[in-house]
Amino acid sequence: MTAQEPRPLSRTRLLQGSLALLFLFASLATVIPSTGADTSASRANIQFEAPIPAPLVSLATSTDGLDILAVDEEATFTYLPDGGDREHGWTAPAAGVAAQYDPTAIAGAVSPDGMYWGAAIAYESGEEGRLYGFARWSDAPIWTFQIADSGELLNAPQPTALAAGGPYYALGTDHGKVHLIKTADPNSAIQSATRTYSSDNRGRAFGTINDLAMSRDGDRVLIATGAAGGTAGLHLFSDTFFMMSFSRITTAVSQVAISPDGTYGAAVTTTGGDTRVHLLDLTDGKTVWESDIGSNVERLVLSTGGRTLAIGTADGAVLLHQQSGDPFDRLPERTYVTGGRVTGLAVSDDGKQLVATTATGTLHFLHPDRADPLWTYQPGGSLTGVVLAADGEALAFGARNDAGDRIVFATARHRLAHIAPGEPEAAPGETTTLAVALTNTGNRMETVKAVWGQLPPRWSAGHSEAAIAPGETIDFPLKVNVPSGQSADKYTLPVTFTTDHTQISTTLTVRVPEVHGGRLDITWSLPVVVPGGAPAGFVLEVENTGNTPNTARLGYAKLPATWQAAYSGPSEFRLGPGESRQVDLKVKAPATAPIGETAHFEILLVWTHGESRVPVDIQIVSGTDYRKTLGQLGAEKDASRNDASPLVAELGAIAESDPEADVSIDEKKDTPGPGVAIAALALLGVVYVMRKRRDGE
Repeated sequence: MTAQEPRPLSRTRLLQGSLALLFLFASLATVIPSTGADTSASRANIQFEAPIPAPLVSLATSTDGLDILAVDEEATFTYLPDGGDREHGWTAPAAGVAAQYDPTAIAGAVSPDGMYWGAAIAYESGEEGRLYGFARWSDAPIWTFQIADSGELLNAPQPTALAAGGPYYALGTDHGKVHLIKTADPNSAIQSATRTYSSDNRGRAFGTINDLAMSRDGDRVLIATGAAGGTAGLHLFSDTFFMMSFSRITTAVSQVAISPDGTYGAAVTTTGGDTRVHLLDLTDGKTVWESDIGSNVERLVLSTGGRTLAIGTADGAVLLHQQSGDPFDRLPERTYVTGGRVTGLAVSDDGKQLVATTATGTLHFLHPDRADPLWTYQPGGSLTGVVLAADGEALAFGARNDAGDRIVFATARHRLAHIAPGEPEAAPGETTTLAVALTNTGNRMETVKAVWGQLPPRWSAGHSEAAIAPGETIDFPLKVNVPSGQSADKYTLPVTFTTDHTQISTTLTVRVPEVHGGRLDITWSLPVVVPGGAPAGFVLEVENTGNTPNTARLGYAKLPATWQAAYSGPSEFRLGPGESRQVDLKVKAPATAPIGETAHFEILLVWTHGESRVPVDIQIVSGTDYRKTLGQLGAEKDASRNDASPLVAELGAIAESDPEADVSIDEKKDTPGPGVAIAALALLGVVYVMRKRRDGE
C-alpha cells in the first residue's frame, strides 16, 4: 500500500457486521472469526482474531479503543483501525527502513484520536534508534525522527520508552533524554523535536529513561529515570516547561502511570528488595500515599482523577486501590488472584472497568465493587498484553499458542432479559411491590433504572435502581400505588428498564379485585317524647366504600310489635363506588307505653354481599325527666361537635373462594347502659369491607 491523501473515515463505534469481519484485513493472513460455541468466548463477545508475524512487544490503542497498533519482536507493525475496517487495516515491516541493522521494536503509541501512530525502533551495529511516524491512511512512514544529535553519533542512543498524548509523542532514550515530537508534520520527512528534556530542576542530568506516561491532552509528561548515566528520580514536565522533580523519590523509578486528566500520577520504586508504589498529586507534588507491595510490579494503571489505581504483580495478583472524597479517603485494598504473572492491565477512565491478562492464558474482567471477576476468558496458550477503551466499550489483547501469535478484539455487549411477575393482585388503596426478574445477559456491569410509561389515571409508581453483574439475575422491585376506589379490572403498566447503553421495555399487568365495602353512620336527631307518642329521630348516612356498584337495603329488626318505625325515603337504593346517601329514620312508641319501658331493636343495613346490624335502645321517660333530658342533650350535643370523629364500628368479611358464600359479620357494639334516659345512641357507625376475587378474569 502506498501513501495517499487522507480521506474522511467513518468513526462509528459499531462494527461493520459479521460479513465484513469474515473478510477483515484481506492483506493479513486468515482472520479467525468467533464461533460463539464457547460460552466464555460468547461472554467476552470476541469479534475477530488477527494473526501477527511474531510475539507481541507493544499494544496501543486510541481513546475509543477502536484503533489498535500491535508491534512485534520482528519490528513488524499490525494496524487495525476502526474496530474492523478491512479496507484500511494492514501488516507491514518498518517500511524496510534500516532493516540491515537488525531492528528491535521498543514500543508503539497511538494518538488519542486514532489519526496518527508511531513506533520506536532500536538498532544494533552502531545505528541510532528512530521513531517512525505514521498516519492512518498509509503503511509507510510520513516522517522519521533520528534520535542522535551531533554529539551522540559515535555512541548511538536508543529509544527506551514511548507515550502519546494530544498532538505529541514523548520519546525517552538510554542517554537520559526525553524528546517531545509532534505526531504530524506534513512539511518534512525528517522530523525534529519540539522540545527536549534532559535534566532536573537542579540541572542534574537524567539517567536512563525507564518509563514515560503522558496525559491524554499531551500537556503533562511524567518521567521515570534510573541511575545509569545520570540522576535517578521522578520528574514532571509540561509541553512547554519543566514543572517539578519529586524530592521524596531519589531512587530508580521503574514504572510510571498518569491519570488521563493529568492530575495524579503513580510510580514504582525499588530499593534492595523493597518495592513501593507511590500515588502522587501532580498539582502540588505531594505524596497522597505509598505502599510496600512485596512483589515485583509488572503493570501499573491509573484512572481519571486518580480514583482507581491498579497494580499487576509477577506473582499473579491484581491489587486494587481506590480513593474517594476530597481530600482523598483511601479505601481498603482489594486483591484479585489471577493464577499467573500479570502480563497486561488496563482500566477505564471512570475506574469501574478493569481488565488483566496473564501468562497462564486467562483474561480477567474485573469491577471494583465485586470481589470476584465479572467473567473470565481462556482462549488457550498465554496472553501477552491488553488495552481498553477509555469508556470500557472495547478491548484488545495479545494471545499466543501453538498456532502462533494474534491480536484478539472484543467489544462490550449490553443486553438485558426479563421475566414479568404474571398478574399480581392489588386492592384499591394498597401499595404493592412487583418483582420483575431481570438478567444481565451482557458482559459489562449494568446499573439499571426503571422508567414508567403512561400509567392509568390516579395511579403512581416508585422508581428503583440496581446494579447487575454479567450473568446475574435479580428480582427488581417496583412499587405501585393503586388509588382508592379503583374499579375492578386488569390494568397495564408500561415500564422500561434502562441503562447507559441499552434498554428493555415490557408491560406489567395488575389485577384489581372486586371490593364490596360500606359505611353506615347513625346520629340522633330527636329524642323520644312521652306521653303523646312523639318519635325518636335518627339520621343514617350510607356510603359505598367499595370499588363496584352495590345495592343497599335498610331495615330494622326486633322492634316491639306496638312500636312503629319508618324511613323518610326509599329504604332500598343503589350506590356507585364512593357514593353516599342520607336517610331519616323515625321510631315511635305507643302513647300507652309505660314509663321505664325500654325497646331493644336493631337498625339493619343489607348490601349485595354482606350486612350490618346496629343495636339501639330506646327508653320511655316521664315528662319531667324528658324536660331534664332535653337540657342535658342540648349540652351534650354542643360538646359533641368538637369530637374528633363519630363512633365507628368496623365489620368485615372476605369471600375468598366462593363469592356467593354466606358472610358472617363480627359486630362492635356501643350500647347505652340502663341508666341512660334518652334511648337514641348519640353517635353510631358501622363499616364493612369485603373483597371479591375476580377469578378467571
